[in-house]
Amino acid sequence: MNSNSRTDFSQLEWKWNQLLDYIEAGLVVPVVGRELLWAEIDGRLQYVPWYLALQLASRAEIEPPALEDPDPVATIVQRYLSSHTKGRNWPYTALSQLTKELENTTPPRALAKLAACPFALFISTTTDAYLERALNNVRYDGRRQTVVPRYGLGSRNDLSPQESGGTVVFPFLGRANPTPDYAVTAEDVLEFVHQFQATGTPRRLLDALRQSHLLMIGGGFSDWLVRFLVRLAKPGRLWSSGHSQQTLFMADRSIMSDGNLLDFLEHPLSDVEIFHVTHTDEFVDELHRRWTARHPQEETPQTWQVPPREDAAQDGGVFLSYHRSDASTARRVYEALNAAGIDVWFDERDLEGGVEFEPEIISRINRSFFFVAILSRQTLSSERSKFFRLEWRHAETRSKYAPFDSPFVLPVVIDDVSPIDERFPLFLRQVHWTKAPAGDLPSDFVRQLVTNYREAQRPGKQR
Repeated sequence: MNSNSRTDFSQLEWKWNQLLDYIEAGLVVPVVGRELLWAEIDGRLQYVPWYLALQLASRAEIEPPALEDPDPVATIVQRYLSSHTKGRNWPYTALSQLTKELENTTPPRALAKLAACPFALFISTTTDAYLERALNNVRYDGRRQTVVPRYGLGSRNDLSPQESGGTVVFPFLGRANPTPDYAVTAEDVLEFVHQFQATGTPRRLLDALRQSHLLMIGGGFSDWLVRFLVRLAKPGRLWSSGHSQQTLFMADRSIMSDGNLLDFLEHPLSDVEIFHVTHTDEFVDELHRRWTARHPQEETPQTWQVPPREDAAQDGGVFLSYHRSDASTARRVYEALNAAGIDVWFDERDLEGGVEFEPEIISRINRSFFFVAILSRQTLSSERSKFFRLEWRHAETRSKYAPFDSPFVLPVVIDDVSPIDERFPLFLRQVHWTKAPAGDLPSDFVRQLVTNYREAQRPGKQR
């Protein structure tokens, strides 16, 4: 740390109280980055990324990075890769060895103080084991009790219910090892982003983040990645006029000099609260001080429990589409399918005008095995801004890729509308309709759907 100036937190009482209240309720997940990696190495306090970059540059006989370089390790690896057509795995193997050599050093003081606060799930954006070791030292007397799921490029690992009941550190960008499946360069990070978008995993982790308030500490990320991570963690649009139930707290020294990014994050509708820090570890000092002042006798941190699924059909299952006026009848359909052991996505919220839900709806439809469309006189209404029409349009696109022997779209008619009524879209009129007056599904329809559903669940089955 080059400056003797200290961050003034005295004018932020309301913000601190809000954060501490959420922590007390067990509703905060910290996302921890490299700015906290100041550790004692070779008898003096050093910034770990800078130390690793210098060691790597020396071994590769490459010019060291500039003192002001925000990501010195990535710079050295990129220089190496740009001048070597062979041995492209070497930087990753060397970094893994260097990281392993630091296992005998004491974890950074800031991470130890963070470990003393009662967080149960941590997201690590660094590839070292310092956070895990700090948690083991503070909470488990040095025993290796902290759970770290295996995650990297090419992996679909996720949070697991078996990991409930303890402390979990999820390595969002992988963990240093001899193979290049963890993030070092900007291109590596981009591959992790692509992997998430292409596979939808880690899905349980994302669900957990969207059910929590996030505390992003010292990520040191570039503008585009900060924006991506902030949006990824939000269940709705970042700038929404509606009331958000999630707050993103940020303490990150690197974004303080980026006026455009600050303006974006501090938009009045963004629900992002920024602690303007001179040094990020000072924020952790203040957090620890305030927490221990509130809870001077507390010793046992909370333990992480994988949250219940917000709905049954996270991957696969049935998407149930209906007009809001038919909600009570749709619930009867839902209950019949649920009782038969079929996972059903049934959203009883009023989505009228809820534009921010569109990406979620599209994702649900794309991941479902079947789309049950409840048809009624209400669905022939000429009123605009009805979400079921958006659902139908995306179901039509999704149905083009369904197997011919097991249709994706399953219309269920609950009153006297006709399958030849041209007010219904052609793709609905071209498939078989099931009559279910007032939502009473025929038993043969339920049995056949169960059979098709179980078939779709078979490992390796493509839909």
